[in-house]
Amino acid sequence: MRLLCILIALLVAPAGAASGEKTMFPVLPGAEKPDHVVLSPRIVEQDYFWMKAEYPATPALEHYAKIFATWRQCGTPEKGWDGYGDESNGQNRYLHNFVRYWISPANDRAVTVLFQYRSAGVAYRKRPDNDNQFVAVIQHRVRDAAAHFASIDVQCPKTPNLSLNPDAPRRRASPPSVVAPVSLVR
Repeated sequence: MRLLCILIALLVAPAGAASGEKTMFPVLPGAEKPDHVVLSPRIVEQDYFWMKAEYPATPALEHYAKIFATWRQCGTPEKGWDGYGDESNGQNRYLHNFVRYWISPANDRAVTVLFQYRSAGVAYRKRPDNDNQFVAVIQHRVRDAAAHFASIDVQCPKTPNLSLNPDAPRRRASPPSVVAPVSLVR
């Protein structure tokens, strides 16, 4: 829930901060009103757009999974949509959210991709009232992306360190030499 509050704060940030710039990452064909905002210079930026998608589809997920194919995925990939009533800042809406996380190979960038539907009223509902899906790609430039996500209760898998695992497969330049036992008894 804390993560969603952080994301919502980012989503309602003033669009005038630096909107109109090119997006950080290519957007999916069919994206409507793509834009970019700098939320904190050199630290946090966000691309966003809307698209028509019937719930629970996430057509942009495959697109971003390809873009971040060399990155490490964090969080629970099996986790699906969740939702809650939102009355913050005078809102009166129900949000359906689906989130995925990646960290760069250098562990210096944390990316969150948020898919969201917004419906009128805070009462629980199984499906959103419309097919207007909001997609946001939020990038944090940080010293330790895995630690950044851990601070919001999103766990990242550890990278394998073969030097610490003696059972890990290793390449050898040449096969080991075999020395025949020498008998001292004649």
